[in-house]
Amino acid sequence: MASYLSVIGTPARYLPIGNTEPDLVLPDLTSGRWVFLFGPAGCGKTHRAVEILHAHFARVGKPRPSDWRPWHHGKRPAPGPLFVDWPGLLKAKVRAIGNDEAEDPILTVLGNRDVVLLDDVATERPTDFAIETLGEVISDRYNAVAPTVLTSNRSLDEIAATYGKRIASRISEAALVADQSGTDWRLAIARGETC
Repeated sequence: MASYLSVIGTPARYLPIGNTEPDLVLPDLTSGRWVFLFGPAGCGKTHRAVEILHAHFARVGKPRPSDWRPWHHGKRPAPGPLFVDWPGLLKAKVRAIGNDEAEDPILTVLGNRDVVLLDDVATERPTDFAIETLGEVISDRYNAVAPTVLTSNRSLDEIAATYGKRIASRISEAALVADQSGTDWRLAIARGETC
């Protein structure tokens, strides 16, 4: 049985979290507070971020699939809660540039006032395009006090040095910042160790 988390685009690897008891000690996103989880690859940032969403939905209700279809000819509903693979979103935006038929994928995040998980933020090469797009999304969500969970391999100091102090400052002010550094559990499992 697919977890309700699939409705928001959560990758299959993390769907079983939706079948566990939610940990209501995790941060409460209903106030618009952000959570920023950082640390090296394999230390469980995305897993913890999805657990935070699971707890959030236990508080506010689970998301449901939309009944809207393009042939309804009505206005498309606002996007709801989302799991966003940030590098994938940037690649989709690049593919959409110059294609009049394609929707700008960033619009699913811009203007969205529901909870959004931005996974692997600032892991891409920091081009002007990547920096500008991240800045636009962070500013939009910051100004709207929209609940946001971010994961990154970079600390806020590294983001400030590479992506600019403005982005890091807004994340720092809006978010509970948690260093998730620890053992790379993927490598430990591959070596036959238990975590």
